[in-house]
Amino acid sequence: MTRVARTVKLILALATVRHLVSSKWLSDSATAGYFLPIDSYQLDVAELNEQFKCDLLKVLESPTRGKLFEGKVFFVTPQVKPACKDVRQMIELGGGTVEKNPRTIKRIREANAEKPGSYVIVSCPEDRIIIQPFIQKGGKHAVCQICTTEYVMQSIMQQRLCIEPHIIKWELGS
Repeated sequence: MTRVARTVKLILALATVRHLVSSKWLSDSATAGYFLPIDSYQLDVAELNEQFKCDLLKVLESPTRGKLFEGKVFFVTPQVKPACKDVRQMIELGGGTVEKNPRTIKRIREANAEKPGSYVIVSCPEDRIIIQPFIQKGGKHAVCQICTTEYVMQSIMQQRLCIEPHIIKWELGS
């Protein structure tokens, strides 16, 4: 039995593929000289579904999976894990837009005034220096939602935007 793990490749695949099959399907199909039926090669994703509270087979059937982040604009800081380029690709395959540079505070406020939650920064503690200007003086609130990469990955796996548990709590003094 092929063990399924949450990887960058799996998350990227969830935005585009129709089926999750083992690599044995590909080698057996090559040996046969044609694509074999996939039924006996489907991956068992039950453990992954339970661990990440999702239903990957439903995700693959979702007609809107390429539109999950539609209307949202992201800035991804450089030191995030998985790599910035991978997170960018996840967001774009989910219908979002990723900008190379962060917007000004004024432009962020304008965007979020027009459409609340439309501008999101994906970051990590290592990039605190980049994010610090977006944290309002006196405390814990930011001018926009600043979250971990887990927000992007969990949203794709569950096919719903679930930002609250993944918002980074910043304290200027620490």
